[in-house]
Amino acid sequence: MNAINTDEAWKVLYNRLKQEDLIPEEKTAHRIQPWNLAAAILLLCLLTGTGIFMLSDKQKNNLLSKTNNDVGTTLVTTLEDGSIVYLAGQTSVYYPPLFSGDERRVKIEGDALFDVRKEPERPFLVETKHILVKVHGTTFRIHTNKGNFPFELSVKHGLVEITKKSDGKSILASTGETVSLEGGNLVKKDTEGEFTQFTSTMKFKDEPLENILKVLKENSGTNIVLESEDLKNQVLTVTFKNQSVNSMVKTICIALNLSFAEKSDGIFIYKP
Repeated sequence: MNAINTDEAWKVLYNRLKQEDLIPEEKTAHRIQPWNLAAAILLLCLLTGTGIFMLSDKQKNNLLSKTNNDVGTTLVTTLEDGSIVYLAGQTSVYYPPLFSGDERRVKIEGDALFDVRKEPERPFLVETKHILVKVHGTTFRIHTNKGNFPFELSVKHGLVEITKKSDGKSILASTGETVSLEGGNLVKKDTEGEFTQFTSTMKFKDEPLENILKVLKENSGTNIVLESEDLKNQVLTVTFKNQSVNSMVKTICIALNLSFAEKSDGIFIYKP
């Protein structure tokens, strides 16, 4: 068994606590003792109700993470480049606060739907235990450990390149196709369409209003406009269960004490 590096473990925990706003800003840094680290981990479990991942991959230490432990709800988050990630239950995504360099790379464990913003000069990479996925701008679902298959990917629209880490062999999948890792081989078949389950029940946790409305617009095709710029960064935690876009907008307005008007060219949200 590898020895636990308490400094590295505290760095991961500290970043997680900061992300969840569970600790105040500190003016001076203090070395935490192992027993204090264990207590902090226990506290985090109690406060957030989420599981703790032992990050064996050192590259994860500098990444943010979102985890959905609610099996019946999809947790929706928007990355800094505008790409949207829908996390099914028991799923985690690891991502940098800001994408830098000539690529956008994230890691996934579980079942997720990606709606990737198109940036031809910066491909979007999704890494799993066995597979590296490369896209420029498309919508696709990744499912790790599905039954007997350690990996499966279905493309809603666009083109995706799937590469095995073990031998570097690649395969392309386009709209309406699914690729599975079966018996160590990448196998292609037609997609039966397993995408709507991600949008039937959606939860947003501490998400800016601008990002929430973007998701609603993408899924409903309805134009939703914020009439005040200062409303974009209003933060909201909300869950929608099989609701119409009008009902979801109404829920948002009640929560944030806003008003909305339906017009021929969309829904307009404003301060009363």
